[in-house]
Amino acid sequence: IDATIEGHDPITVFENVLATGVDYTTLFIFDNFETVEDPVDVFNWIEYHIKPPNKVLITSRIREFRGDWPIKVGGMSECEARELINSHSRYLGIHDLLDSEYRSILFTESDGHPYVIKILLGQVASKNRVVTPQRIVASSDELLRSLFERTYNMLSQESQRIFLVLSSWRSFVPEIAIEAVLYHTSIERFDVSSCLDQLDQFSLIDRVQSASDKQWFLGVPLAASIYGRKMLQTSRFKSIVESDQRLLRELSTPRKSDVQHGVYPRIEGLIHSCIEESKINRTRFNELLPVLEFLAERVPKTFLYIADLALESQDSKDGLYRSQEYTRRYLETSDTSEVSRRLKAWIRLADLYKMSDDPSGEIHAICEAALLPNSQPSDLGGLAHRINARIFESKGILSDDTSSVLVRQNLLKIAKHMERYLDRLSANDCSALAWLLINASNPTRAHDIAKHGLSKDPRNHHCKNILKKLES
Repeated sequence: IDATIEGHDPITVFENVLATGVDYTTLFIFDNFETVEDPVDVFNWIEYHIKPPNKVLITSRIREFRGDWPIKVGGMSECEARELINSHSRYLGIHDLLDSEYRSILFTESDGHPYVIKILLGQVASKNRVVTPQRIVASSDELLRSLFERTYNMLSQESQRIFLVLSSWRSFVPEIAIEAVLYHTSIERFDVSSCLDQLDQFSLIDRVQSASDKQWFLGVPLAASIYGRKMLQTSRFKSIVESDQRLLRELSTPRKSDVQHGVYPRIEGLIHSCIEESKINRTRFNELLPVLEFLAERVPKTFLYIADLALESQDSKDGLYRSQEYTRRYLETSDTSEVSRRLKAWIRLADLYKMSDDPSGEIHAICEAALLPNSQPSDLGGLAHRINARIFESKGILSDDTSSVLVRQNLLKIAKHMERYLDRLSANDCSALAWLLINASNPTRAHDIAKHGLSKDPRNHHCKNILKKLES
């Protein structure tokens, strides 16, 4: 029920729903009830408002309240536990260290709780030898708490910091985002990847790979997350973790199902946020730049967004040059198979060179765009027209200096490329090709191309003017 449509306070609406149900009898399920801020108060509120025949099912790890029909959920059977031990020990590379007797001990000491089993196996992997698990306390809740404490104390300080960052909210964070933020905020560099491997070994994080871009996302199991949030309250890392959180929140995804879309939508969101903030606070760009550059080294198309951000947030001249630099860095680092995006990037770079009154750079960028494998004959004609117009506007660009020599070489390269598609060029495209050859000091071939254009369209005035110029 949409409370805004009802025109009432959401709490009031839900109180009524508890009493009346939705479409007759309704079962309301509250999973992981210990994660609400005040479980006892919320439980009492639900109990007061729920009315038969509606029912409420609550799952929780805490025992501050009791339902009418409490059901204690125990651990796995020994057969199920052995199956988990076998699969997880293979994942950790310690399967050969465990004999049948040790597997039985693990089942007994863990009460068949899967998460406890995984933590105990993580300790075996850490020491690379069998560690005899001892009963710490009888209660499974206390067992988990004690295991978390023992495991947390075995972590390096850097791993502890990462665990506290990831525990602070229920979401999945791109692994490269963790690396980027910690690289930016840490005074001393450390191996983030090794820390994540340690956390993974102890089952303190979940790793999920995106199907779209094969990037890894990190989350924390619920029980570990609750423990981590409690630890953060008194941790010496609290201030720096809170600083890390501000950036990571913009790069995280609240639902595991969103991981399938990959890391780039998260980066896009951060970039758009930066653009809006930079309109108000120009220093925001410089604050985030190291993080964005780190991300771009792993996901090169991010450089194109940084180029946008540089134009938006920097003084005109400085922003223009930095935008050129980031566009070039994308072209230097991106996969050559990204043909469509690379074509747009070269055209974009040409536009930036034009804005900075650099005709030589503009022509070079246009030529590179024309030489890409996916350039169509219609694209080639338009690009050639743009080059010729730029040469006409820039008197002296074809003088005898080094720059003009490079320009002529580019003109010959694109002319040769266009001639491969001569039969598919229109008369107007042929005229553009002829002008390229004239500007590259090859009038004889230009004459032949203009005549070829007229054979396609005898009335084409562009080709006629070229012939008239060359024959005069």
